Amino acid sequence: MCDVMDYRTRCGLSIPDPWHQNRISWLVVQDYNASGLSGDLRQRTSDFWNYWLNFGQSNKTDGSVRGGRGIGRVTFLIASQIQTVIGYTRRVMDRKSHICGMAVLKPIETGSDFHATHAYLAKSAHHSIYHLHSEPEFQKMVIEGLRFNDYRAINDTGLALAIPYPHRELKKASILAASIENFAPTILDGTLQLNVDDIALNRNSIRTVIDNVKAEIRDPSIKDDPQRYLDLLERNSTNLPTYRIQITDPTNVRDAVGPVLSKVSNKIERNRSCRLDILIPLKRANSVSNSILHALVARTPKDKLSLDRFFRGGMCLPKVRTQKPKDFDLLFFANENQISRYLNLCEGRAHLDLLESKSISEQLRRHSYSTPIYGVKRVVKSLPTMIRQGLYGDTTKPDLAVLDRFFSVSMASVGPGAPRQPDAVPTFKRKAPTPFKVSTLKDGVRIRANTQFRKWPVRLRARFAYADGRRSPAWSREDFLLANLAIIHRSCDEPIVKENVISAGNCISSLSIDVTGFDANRELVVFLYED
Repeated sequence: MCDVMDYRTRCGLSIPDPWHQNRISWLVVQDYNASGLSGDLRQRTSDFWNYWLNFGQSNKTDGSVRGGRGIGRVTFLIASQIQTVIGYTRRVMDRKSHICGMAVLKPIETGSDFHATHAYLAKSAHHSIYHLHSEPEFQKMVIEGLRFNDYRAINDTGLALAIPYPHRELKKASILAASIENFAPTILDGTLQLNVDDIALNRNSIRTVIDNVKAEIRDPSIKDDPQRYLDLLERNSTNLPTYRIQITDPTNVRDAVGPVLSKVSNKIERNRSCRLDILIPLKRANSVSNSILHALVARTPKDKLSLDRFFRGGMCLPKVRTQKPKDFDLLFFANENQISRYLNLCEGRAHLDLLESKSISEQLRRHSYSTPIYGVKRVVKSLPTMIRQGLYGDTTKPDLAVLDRFFSVSMASVGPGAPRQPDAVPTFKRKAPTPFKVSTLKDGVRIRANTQFRKWPVRLRARFAYADGRRSPAWSREDFLLANLAIIHRSCDEPIVKENVISAGNCISSLSIDVTGFDANRELVVFLYED
């Protein structure tokens, strides 16, 4: 830790005040009955070194698990005020234990040596990977010093991480609240159990815990009435009235959903609930199977906010929701293996939403999902809004109230009997399109002109860096020099290359610049500017 703090000082990075008072705090996250970090420690592309060295890349390759985007390790780094994490793993593959760790710094020069952006807890470098500290005395010192539970003592396997100087909001109550908000189904069915200091969070204690941490809950509809949230989740395992919706054509979902919802809306009484079983055809390779989504529907009690959550494999995707939920509580569950795997591949790297991009479509095709590749994703994304609209009933009659905000009368300075003056009608300015777009190549990127942009010619400036967990990642000479890479350009002046920046003038609508030769195992970030 002293070495990390010394380098942070030399890099001009901040040091937490408690360090100067000889006080250290850290957060320990440890799992049990897990596989640990597997893979050959001598191989750069093994699962072990993928975890420590490759942001945005995961060893969970089949898409069937809750993670799979490699975002978890970045989250742990961000959780630390000094962007540092120390890990201890015992692997199920060979029952061996290993210690590693990393810190995100800034590149600096010391004499004739140049230090890159990342430092690792290791004995020495070995080409592109490291020799770890394997001495029993060292491992014992780390395990005891950071208060990890020793996997060997309990004959278990898994991964334990220590996060030095966690951010202040990472306190016991906020961790418990976030766990219930986002993983309540897995807690209620007994799949997930957490111990946060002296608090055990499981299906037996969840109701007591949620009341105690209510102030830390972020979703206003859950915070408004947390017990109602748990009540509705638990109804998923009871004998509810169930309605079946068979979707045969992903391009015409409304015709399949509408007739069923008209029956449901007439039968749901206040504070009563029912379940929808939505069958969606999912094509993989040469076979088509009906994947099932479950939805719980209940009337929202008077003066309460409507619950609106989507769970994939027991994990909440907070951005898959209705824009303005009202009148009905609606919870979705994608637990069936095929659709859960498909949606996991559509979630991007943050597990917040269902997305469409070239990299995601390539992943779907690698896993043998067929054209139309985004058909099921679009159905799932539209269902929360479509089901609510169907439950609201007939909305074909015009609602004149929608014009009130545009044609209203200002009364701020009008006296009795004075003529009323209409407010000005607001104007909306469309955001101008950017001149450049970026697409991914096998070991690099292609910068091309945006066909929606019109004001040519322009000058391009592009800055390149490998992702390191920060919003604006740092670049190091040890990462790459653009002058050493292959650059092919068209419809612009000869590019000017300096370190990690490319500049090019007189770019026109047929612009294309290919830059290749990057490390394909690392995530590349490109920042584009119009000079």
